[in-house]
Amino acid sequence: MTISYKTWFSIKLTHDFYNHEIFTDCSLTPAVDTTAAFFTGTKWLQRFSDDTLTVLIKEDGTGLPATQIPTDQFFRFYLTCNVSLFFNYTDIDKRIASGYILYLSNFAGNKAGTTLNLSAPIALYTSYPAGNAFYPGDLVTDAGGIVYECILQSTNNPPTNTAFWLTRTAKQYVASADLIRLSPTVYKHTFADPVSTANITVTGFSVSGNTLASYTAMTVNQTFSDGVTNIQCDLSLLPAARYKVSVSATKKSDNSIINYEEFIYYDPAATFNNALGIVEVFNCIDTTTAYALQQNGTGQILETNYTIGFANRSAWWNYIARTNAVTGINATIAGLTFSSPGPTLFNASVALPLVKQFDYTPFTVAGITQNPVVPWPSPAILKSEKDASGAINKIFTEIYLNY
Repeated sequence: MTISYKTWFSIKLTHDFYNHEIFTDCSLTPAVDTTAAFFTGTKWLQRFSDDTLTVLIKEDGTGLPATQIPTDQFFRFYLTCNVSLFFNYTDIDKRIASGYILYLSNFAGNKAGTTLNLSAPIALYTSYPAGNAFYPGDLVTDAGGIVYECILQSTNNPPTNTAFWLTRTAKQYVASADLIRLSPTVYKHTFADPVSTANITVTGFSVSGNTLASYTAMTVNQTFSDGVTNIQCDLSLLPAARYKVSVSATKKSDNSIINYEEFIYYDPAATFNNALGIVEVFNCIDTTTAYALQQNGTGQILETNYTIGFANRSAWWNYIARTNAVTGINATIAGLTFSSPGPTLFNASVALPLVKQFDYTPFTVAGITQNPVVPWPSPAILKSEKDASGAINKIFTEIYLNY
């Protein structure tokens, strides 16, 4: 008897830093509940190789699943990375290292060209209020879908202002819209003023047809005679999943109502696995959408390919000479020049993306016999210039010259 499998779905990890190589610094591994639900027998198989996770399903020889699809269940995977320099060469929100995690799903509906991204759409620049501050690494899009990266702290400067923004591509990347707070077993929230009561509702999301429907996972009502600023809620009885926490509290000083809500992800094992992100793939996805796993009407397996894309970080390049014999840096990129604010310091006029292998014609040193070639920057050497408040103004790299 011949046993045949087809790809139920695949997830490819891409990174613009690796412009000539396969991106192998991150991986996807199934969560324990996903392994128990899908990968303990022979109906489903999974493998992560190089940069791609592939989930296989047994088929009947005609392209149809050989087993009934559990549409009320979904796959959960941990996105992990064991390369410390990842955060240097990746344009990723710094909150990842302080209690937040990436949440990526095939409900994202973020198709760009033929690519089915599991990341949420990058927000339009015009969706932000006037006066919003943008910081180096922030990504926005224009009405045409072009992505721009902030390279210099900016307020009220549109993406067309090249002094503050670098034009990227029409590709979609993991960005701040994909961040979600990773909650410990005891959820905590701090109010600015003491509260005397707190009514906490935790809302979960379950499969309902081709969509996710909300349900009340738990409610907690608390009263504080002395008033408190810190409230807590025990989540230990809940399964690992994404939730919305809504808090309605009474301000002790004047009995006014304070409402607060946020989305969280609860999964103690995510921290244990050093997860950078959680990826959820739902079997119930509508068969009429681009993200469908089965053909509408026939039920044929479509072998759907998803993508998680990372942008490479951009930085301002500063060359530092050993002696003042160096008079300049001969750049070979149109529009790029190097100014010299000091006798041995040469600053680039624009930030440039960091890549594993630079394709530019080599830069050379001016003022030195035979104009020796200068080295390219390394993502291992990154520094930040901050404003008076401590916020990052720009990110730069330093390249030391032996001349």
